[in-house]
Amino acid sequence: AGSRVGGKAGVSNETKVHSSLEKFGKYAKRELFAQFLARIYLNFSGCVIGEFSKLKILQSSYFAEYRNEFLAKLEKVFLVPADTFDNVKGQFPIGFKVWNTSKKEKFSNIVADVFDSNANRKKKKNIFSYDDCKFLNDWLRPTWDSSSETFGYLTCNGNDYSNQKYVAIVLKKSNETSTYFKPINKENFVMSFIYLACRHFANANWLNDRDQFLYPKDNWINDKEFQLDCLIFSSFHNQNAVTSEDGINYFIPFTEDEVGSKKAFASDFMAKFLRDFKVGKIVVSAGDEEQTDLFADTCHAELDSASAQIPKQVHNGGVAFSPEASAVYSAGLELWRYYFAAAGDGVNENASFYDIRKYFQGTDEKGRMNNKSGDEQYNALIDDLRAKQKKLASKIAEKVYDYGFLR
Repeated sequence: AGSRVGGKAGVSNETKVHSSLEKFGKYAKRELFAQFLARIYLNFSGCVIGEFSKLKILQSSYFAEYRNEFLAKLEKVFLVPADTFDNVKGQFPIGFKVWNTSKKEKFSNIVADVFDSNANRKKKKNIFSYDDCKFLNDWLRPTWDSSSETFGYLTCNGNDYSNQKYVAIVLKKSNETSTYFKPINKENFVMSFIYLACRHFANANWLNDRDQFLYPKDNWINDKEFQLDCLIFSSFHNQNAVTSEDGINYFIPFTEDEVGSKKAFASDFMAKFLRDFKVGKIVVSAGDEEQTDLFADTCHAELDSASAQIPKQVHNGGVAFSPEASAVYSAGLELWRYYFAAAGDGVNENASFYDIRKYFQGTDEKGRMNNKSGDEQYNALIDDLRAKQKKLASKIAEKVYDYGFLR
């Protein structure tokens, strides 16, 4: 369908077949394999089709209209890594499928067999079409138009694992015209940290590449321990890419006394926020002005797609750190303390987690952070933090599935 440098113009979208498949969807019918399948389906009714391809036809939102027209029962499917094919380097699944066109059935879900690159059978994989689902970005979307004070930005690119590396928290937009930078504000502060934790509690791999993150059930609302777990996890995750070079760092989770800073931080918002969250008092410091509630009321309104209503969050009573979150928080505190002791007069009192890592690890000639530091004490501290993060991630994973962020 194209060369190595790009698709050839007119190969798929200026053909007689393309023009005859209007009902199969604007985007899906551009794919040559999709055109081929549609022609067989329309011209050889009742046949059995064996084909292998990416999972677009099963899961892509661009193929939703295609699935409405291609009514054939998917009898069996097994998955293999794409890089088992010569000259393919991508980390995504290829599905070998058997379609029975004599059985008119819209694809919804199936349990697939899975084989690794060495043909070893792995555990089975549930595959869903996600038709009629609302996605994770829909969950936050009503809060992005708020005029509230912005603490930073959440970069949101797609709802699947294949876009995981683009999901981060930053202080400023690196591209003012990009639509991926969404404001973190009073209405979505906790939700944004939950979002990051859900998108990063597990690493993307070839098998989960197209798994979609979904609009959750309401269970998470009253689970303050889960919310606090996510706040801590996201505060010490590498994709918390906040740097004080970009502005006021609102996200320092500790006080000056705790880390040994001789100077006041530009903002003590996060430390106060965590303290007040734990006792059930969520407030935003407004300097000498009267303090205002961060979450204005204590009722949760389900997202109404017909309105612009912002979902509220319930925060009544206090909550303690879970043992896993407490371990991560303590490991982070030791890291901060070591930085303030090691940096001496050159310390940046407003340093973020990213800034501290950059200080010790340095960057290469392209400005990318090195993987390790020459400081063995730092390496021990960051390794300890990451080990404890993995345990917290495992705890969060259970709720991610329980609450419907993933199927």
